[in-house]
Amino acid sequence: ITIPLLTGQAAYRTARQMLRPLLKDNVDPSTQAIIITGCDSGFGLSTALQLAAIGHTVFALCYSDETSHDLLAASKTHDKLVRIICDVTKDSHVDA
Repeated sequence: ITIPLLTGQAAYRTARQMLRPLLKDNVDPSTQAIIITGCDSGFGLSTALQLAAIGHTVFALCYSDETSHDLLAASKTHDKLVRIICDVTKDSHVDA
């Protein structure tokens, strides 16, 4: 089985297409917060940006400062996008 890696516009379009039916009328962005892992790049980043753009509070978990430059830049324009550095392989990060 080959699973394509989606990046850039492809990841953005895929996230938008997948999220649209789920969020159309079901979730009120003003009353919900969403946690997404893997927001350093690809699908996690695209999903976090899509949800923040429509008004959701998004806690975007990233592996490290070094790998999350795109999310850091986006968080400056989306006030409901919160970047959290969390390496799930480190107990100290998970416990925090």
